[in-house]
Amino acid sequence: SGAMKAEIIEVRNYTVTETTALAEKLDAVKVTADDSFAMAQNSIRAQWDMAAGEASVVHDMKVRIRYNGEDYSAGMVIGAELKGGQVSTLIGFNAQQFAFYNPVKKSMDLFMYMKDGQVFMREAFINQAWLNSVVVTDKMESENYVPGKQGFILDAKANKFEFFDGTTTNGTGITAGGIKVYDNNRLTVIIGDISGY
Repeated sequence: SGAMKAEIIEVRNYTVTETTALAEKLDAVKVTADDSFAMAQNSIRAQWDMAAGEASVVHDMKVRIRYNGEDYSAGMVIGAELKGGQVSTLIGFNAQQFAFYNPVKKSMDLFMYMKDGQVFMREAFINQAWLNSVVVTDKMESENYVPGKQGFILDAKANKFEFFDGTTTNGTGITAGGIKVYDNNRLTVIIGDISGY
């Protein structure tokens, strides 16, 4: 019922002078329905200016939908630039959602997902981290944690924190009910609820 259109767009261009060179290529497919369209494009551009001492190369891949006057896009850009005697490189991503899959056992296994500024990961090994705020929904424990003997655990569901040195079972347990301190496997300090002692 609307004005439909489909097209394949190809652009090839290059120019060379005594001090400059430019080469660019664009490939795109586009379908149009009235004032809306869907488009996928891949563009590559390289240029060098000897007089200015500058160069750049960009590879841009993008998909777009224009609907009800709004533009929606996702893409990736890879670039490198020479300016002021320094070279910088960049990889940029643009999308509302990101999903990363690992084809384990011939199935697409989702291991990381990003949406609305949040990152969801199944597992992560982090050498060093600076965190402004942490919300623990289950627990955080040391690799060597053995209940009542060594390591530490912060159990958000049980509202307790334990840490032990692993040698003579010296340690401390903190719960909503109080604090317990162990020395040589003996309970030596109780602060808070002392019922049962």
